[in-house]
Amino acid sequence: MRAAEGAERRLRGSVHALFAFDVGAAVDLARARELVATPSASARLLHRHRAPPYFQFTDPPLRLAAEPSQLAVPGTVGTPMVEVSLYDFGGVTLRYSMSFEGELEDLVTLACELSDSELLRTEARQRIAALAEQIGAAIDRPAFAAAFEDYLIFHLEPAAGGRSGPELLRAAPQGLARVLRAERGPLSEAQVNDALQLTAAYGPMDLVLVDWNGSLVVDTEPADVVAVLELANLQLLEMRWLDTELDRALDTVYALVSRPASLGARLLPSIGREPLRQVARMQVDGALLFERVHNTLKLLGDPYLARVSRLAGQRFSLAEWNAAVLRKLDALESVYAKMHDHAAAVRMELLEWVIVLLIGVSILMPLLMGSGAGH
Repeated sequence: MRAAEGAERRLRGSVHALFAFDVGAAVDLARARELVATPSASARLLHRHRAPPYFQFTDPPLRLAAEPSQLAVPGTVGTPMVEVSLYDFGGVTLRYSMSFEGELEDLVTLACELSDSELLRTEARQRIAALAEQIGAAIDRPAFAAAFEDYLIFHLEPAAGGRSGPELLRAAPQGLARVLRAERGPLSEAQVNDALQLTAAYGPMDLVLVDWNGSLVVDTEPADVVAVLELANLQLLEMRWLDTELDRALDTVYALVSRPASLGARLLPSIGREPLRQVARMQVDGALLFERVHNTLKLLGDPYLARVSRLAGQRFSLAEWNAAVLRKLDALESVYAKMHDHAAAVRMELLEWVIVLLIGVSILMPLLMGSGAGH
């Protein structure tokens, strides 16, 4: 009897360790496919449940199979498989997938090991740096950013005749919260409630728990949910990166505005148009990246995946990041408008002086010609 209970407590599934990076302003996915030697395919949502088939990625990311990792991850079964996803807006996600079998406490230990693994982070960074160099010809303004976002997704198979996702949640909330937050010790009731508050499910056996450090997915076919969570993690990185870039852009704009105009720029306005072009470029680059990131996947026809996406956005505070980015884009637009108005005013002032000069010449010319005729 005890052996049967122990078998029921054992969990089977996989763990996905995600690392999101940014490699440039944009990636030509068709050109990138030609440059890589590994097998590749365009990612698609599988829609295991009923949903319109046309709700897919707007520009499907390019999935690349990479060499398996040689790192030994304690608590996992077999060799970690590695997959890379390239997005047209310059984002890249590296996914390590590892099989797992054990008890819930073993999963807590594994979550802590993966969250603290500097070796895994270093290898992920090296892999993406090598890939960025390999597909450099397909990247617009390549720039491998040091910043990254990591995230863990724990997938458990619903046990036949055993606990479903909801039953597991009722039976072991403390353990599941520790898995999501990668905490070796017990958590307070408030922390447990906070970690487990964002949930979704499609079938009676299913469960999705979304937290800021990781998510738990109990499902027989988790591929779509994993893809949505992967994109949400990448969106967080891109919003962080864009927020930082806009801060730098505003600092640059402030320096441009504060710098005294040269005599040449005052006399010839075309000389002073370069700062205006710089501001316009910053504004356009930021707006394009913002739109590309948020238009990559539209889930209006898939309520279940849309809910998972909303939960991830809520936990990652994507709305707050979006508001900060939009506010800075508005500030850039305001500065551009003021600089444009100033340049237009300078041109009008110069035109007025030219008109005054021409009027003065037209008045003086007859007088000078009459004085010459009198002599």
